[in-house]
Amino acid sequence: MRGLIYLGALFTSLLAPISFSQAIEPLQQIPLPADYLSFLQSKNGDEGWLGEDYFILWRADDLVSLNHKYEVEHYAPGIFLFGSTGSGDAWGFDLRANPPTVVRIPFVGMAAGHVETVANSFSELLQLSASHPTPSLKPASEHAGMELFEIQPIIFGGDPVDPANKEWKSREEHIQLVRFWNQTLEKAKQD
Repeated sequence: MRGLIYLGALFTSLLAPISFSQAIEPLQQIPLPADYLSFLQSKNGDEGWLGEDYFILWRADDLVSLNHKYEVEHYAPGIFLFGSTGSGDAWGFDLRANPPTVVRIPFVGMAAGHVETVANSFSELLQLSASHPTPSLKPASEHAGMELFEIQPIIFGGDPVDPANKEWKSREEHIQLVRFWNQTLEKAKQD
């Protein structure tokens, strides 16, 4: 395990290091906060519990492509995702704010109007999360990097607490399902 030095909180990292200059190159045109860029330089993605919150923080070299694959600019203009909760919501920055704030937004039903501002900065998000006790739950290593997906999303009447309505999905499977449900919701709104 490696620690976040400025918080003393531990994350489990399964990610191979890459050159920061290589990873950051596609992000040059995006006004990402300095504290987040500093985190990327020291960790370049990570996964684990911090307080009551679960974080899958994406690697710098995946950020632009994952935002594109999740069609964030189409559904939530001005939001830039940097990770997920592993269970239905994404962590992101609201780039419309100056300085950008940290938001939580559902993957399915993604819309700029559905963001919840959770912190004024990335550092504040980590500090707020670390101030709560970490659950005794530990993710199984076979689920690292995966999303617990609701087969029938809540926005379409799915039961958020029924275990039969939840299934682990790989990142690529999750992307395809999120796109399908967001397109279905968009079509339903047009009808």
